[in-house]
Amino acid sequence: MGLGAHESSDLKPLTPEEYLFFRNYIMREAGIDLGENKSALVMGRLSKRLRALRLFEWKMYIRYLKDLGNDEERKLVVNLLTTNKTEFMREAHHFQFLVEKYLPSLVQQMGDEKRPIYFWSAACSKGHEPYTLAMVLEDYKARNFVNFDYRILATDINTDVLEFAEAAVYESMEVKPALPAHFIELFFFKGLGSREGSYRVKDQIRSKVKFRPFNLISDEVIPLLFDVIFLRNVLIYFNQSTLQHVVEKIHRHLLPGGALFVGLSESIGDRRDLFESLGYSTYRKWP
Repeated sequence: MGLGAHESSDLKPLTPEEYLFFRNYIMREAGIDLGENKSALVMGRLSKRLRALRLFEWKMYIRYLKDLGNDEERKLVVNLLTTNKTEFMREAHHFQFLVEKYLPSLVQQMGDEKRPIYFWSAACSKGHEPYTLAMVLEDYKARNFVNFDYRILATDINTDVLEFAEAAVYESMEVKPALPAHFIELFFFKGLGSREGSYRVKDQIRSKVKFRPFNLISDEVIPLLFDVIFLRNVLIYFNQSTLQHVVEKIHRHLLPGGALFVGLSESIGDRRDLFESLGYSTYRKWP
């Protein structure tokens, strides 16, 4: 197909049929239901891509996606259309519940079992959640004079945010308001010179977290069972059938008695029979 000579600033609004294409596209690729009225969001996030390709009509980009069969362009569209709002210590009561209620009994149950405790941050975005988790666990170990090993798997469908997370560099405005001062002192390097105003997570924390791409709605499985899974603030983007599929998949990846944390505004839908509710959007897989 040919490339247009016009700038994408001349783009007309998406027609209902064009919006339906992108709505179905992201639903098929990521399970995200954009709903009926997110045309402006799609235009805002994809218009720069059309400009880069020098395409001046949405139908040309749709044809480009259909004709290309290119996995890289598919990833790019998914990256642009997925939302990645995140912050350190988000919904802090979950971390408090983990270390005050769940973790002590888990450590006690493990006894002399010489294996790590396995955590999964299943929609990790830019890394704030898994790094927060590692910092909270290190703080718990130091305050309670206990020693245990742990590993954190952090996954996301968006490959751009995974690269950001692995770099582990955050701006002061992300770090200082959200974390206790002693966390910042113990777990971050402060940027100097040209990096002043930024903070980098120390290797002590980074070494505990492994990042990898993962699509929650795919048939792919992780060959590991987890003690704790954080699946927060992603279920709200799924319709009921996709939500049920994802919750069942997560359930299969939990050890009996394992804990599932979802966002405060989220529900696990019709599969509450698979879990015991612990309150505050926290569930335990039936032993």
